[in-house]
Amino acid sequence: MKRYLSKILNVFLIILLLVVLVGCGKKTPPQAPDLLTDVSRRTFNYFWEFAHPETGLVLDKYIDQSVASIAATGFGLAALPIGVEKGWITRVQGKERALKTLDSFESGLVEGKNGFFMHWVNWRTGKGVWDREVSSIDTALFIAGAIVAGEYFGGDIKERAEKLYKAIDWQWMTDDGVTLRMGWKEKEGFTNDRWGDRFDEGLLATLLAMGSPTHPISPAAWDAIDRSVVQTNPHTGETHIALEAETLFVYQFPLIFFDLRNTADRHGIDYFENAVKATKYNRDYTMKTHADKYGVYGEVWGLSAEDKPYGGYHAYGARDGNNDGTIAPYASISALPFLPEEAMAAVKAMVNNFPQVYGKYGFHAGFNLIVKGGPWYSGNYIGIDQGAILLSIANYQSEMVWKYFMQNPYVLEAVRLAGFDRYQ
Repeated sequence: MKRYLSKILNVFLIILLLVVLVGCGKKTPPQAPDLLTDVSRRTFNYFWEFAHPETGLVLDKYIDQSVASIAATGFGLAALPIGVEKGWITRVQGKERALKTLDSFESGLVEGKNGFFMHWVNWRTGKGVWDREVSSIDTALFIAGAIVAGEYFGGDIKERAEKLYKAIDWQWMTDDGVTLRMGWKEKEGFTNDRWGDRFDEGLLATLLAMGSPTHPISPAAWDAIDRSVVQTNPHTGETHIALEAETLFVYQFPLIFFDLRNTADRHGIDYFENAVKATKYNRDYTMKTHADKYGVYGEVWGLSAEDKPYGGYHAYGARDGNNDGTIAPYASISALPFLPEEAMAAVKAMVNNFPQVYGKYGFHAGFNLIVKGGPWYSGNYIGIDQGAILLSIANYQSEMVWKYFMQNPYVLEAVRLAGFDRYQ
């Protein structure tokens, strides 16, 4: 009898051990607030691991293992203070990376003209690739990140960041006009489009150009921005100044750096509240207006520029004819400062319900559950999306990016010239 009981006990212990081992093999998604820490850490690792070890230039996309984006590099610079404060890297490591990166630009390694830099460059040589366009907005995103790093680390890093800012000839980029051209190419010259022809992320470049201590453009550029397109949310009755395509990132990117909460410019416009309303519109478009199409996503929303299913890239938005069911994960995560509860619900839902979209470096660059041949999940990560996620979480949790960026005297001069009452 004892021998029989012993056998039963042994079998029971084996079964118990197997259950424990299987349970240990499952990865239970972390929940808030640990969830945001997990997202931030994974996303930070993109910038830490995919900056070239010699130049500091950050990959534009995970799938293009040789092409860097100067905008992604700017986000990478702003990511360094976050990594230091979180304890993921040491302050010495952060300073070394920042100095190496800034030296690549200051030394002339990164190709450009008149203080502006090419949008895409080889991450090892700094030479322009693809369309070889000198980009005003991507230079602005780079210098914004450099300012954050400079204000945080101080010393040589601050000096180099400001030297690069002062070297940008913003007046040249106006092409004898009032507003900035979007870019310039060697053969074609300046692009036809200007920042200000519509309401978009060009707010960032315009403000930085106005605040320049060396080559500022006229404050009239701020007044020249087209604010005539107005969108009405049918579910709330709220209106906001809009980009017709309703691509969400255009409202978010300038406010990742500029702290425009609780302030209005000389036109009486509160751009933070405008972004809040645009974000609500984007969410309501999927979850209410087109619930029949997007209901399969549950609490997940976010229509913005992103990878297209099975190849390509598109600036999706909350406008009929400008979406195909593709969700941009970064769009809702970057909305944490604007719609915290709704954004957090989307983050949790993506991690818990669609684990294919959450990987080693955080959230992938899009997914589509309803596309023909789907569901489709991008295996890509995009540098500027990663930056928007990481910096937006930092602002949501501690206002960190806003704090350091808004310390810069030239940034303060920019918002003063635009007439923001809080900064007068």
